[in-house]
Amino acid sequence: MASNLDNSTFSNGENKDNNNSNKTDTTYSHDHLTAGISRTSSPAPHQSQQSQENDTSSRQVQFPIPENNIYNSSSQPSQAFSHTVYKPPTEPPPSIPPYLSPHPTDSEPPKYTSADQFRSKNNSDLILEAGIPNYAHNINNIEEIKASLQSDRSVRMAFVRKVYLLLTLQLLLTITLTVFFMYCEPVKEFVAEYQWLFFVSWIMTFISLLVLFWQRKRSPLNLFLLLLFTIFMSYGIGTVVSMYSSKVVLQAFLITLGVFLALEVFTFQSKYDFSSWGPFLYAALWIVIFASVIAWIFPYDKGYHIVISVVSALLFSAYIIFDTYMILKRVSPEEYILATVDLYLDVVNLFVAIIAIIGGSDR
Repeated sequence: MASNLDNSTFSNGENKDNNNSNKTDTTYSHDHLTAGISRTSSPAPHQSQQSQENDTSSRQVQFPIPENNIYNSSSQPSQAFSHTVYKPPTEPPPSIPPYLSPHPTDSEPPKYTSADQFRSKNNSDLILEAGIPNYAHNINNIEEIKASLQSDRSVRMAFVRKVYLLLTLQLLLTITLTVFFMYCEPVKEFVAEYQWLFFVSWIMTFISLLVLFWQRKRSPLNLFLLLLFTIFMSYGIGTVVSMYSSKVVLQAFLITLGVFLALEVFTFQSKYDFSSWGPFLYAALWIVIFASVIAWIFPYDKGYHIVISVVSALLFSAYIIFDTYMILKRVSPEEYILATVDLYLDVVNLFVAIIAIIGGSDR
């Protein structure tokens, strides 16, 4: 009877041991990548303590850790647990724009209890607190741009007025000296006797022009140099005018004045960009200069002289348009001396070309 009980107990223990072994094998097949899993099953009651220890040590299975670990070091599971589900690390939520972020929990949005408190708050601050992008700053920038454009326009108009004021003074001085050369007989005789002073006046005009360009931004020295340049230039113009009759001079003066005013009005009203004319006008100017030098050195007939005069008149008419446009749009307000000299030379050379066309042989 006792032996049968022992056999039954042993068989039951062995069955339990087999069941535990099967269950442990299932666990290994499921978590085969986990190292150090304990697979110890319960010993039978009839086994001794030493046999239990031997059985436990013999059935403790150690598995090596794979070299190529697919887990991160921060998310690798421990080596002493089983049936653990791996959870990948969650990514942080995307950043929220500042103007859409809610108010801090430790503070509340401002509450206005009266109209005075509401008016004391800036509109841009209210927009920001409401969680809406602040477009008031863009409006302020537009106002600043408009103010800057108006300021630039006022500076440009002051520059234009200064240029035309200086040009008017230059032309008045030139006209006065020219009339003096025309109607003063002693002066006409002096000019006829000392013709070499004409070449000296042109040389001094060129030198004073170079010095003026060099010191054009030093006030009031630039104004004094501008006066000297105008005097030397007027002496040369007076010498040329003294060779023609007063009728021819008056006709040339009126034609020059009419052409200049018409071109000025046209340029002021035109929307065309005349800045591209510069290279062509510069090239044409040098052609006219070389042609004039050749005509002065070698004898030429009346027709050649008239052709050069006509080309010169057209050239300096185009220069009036070009220089006027540059004064209105491009030239820096600090270059008022340079702009004045450019227009003055255009008008004077146009007058000389027209008087040469009208006068012809009446010199």
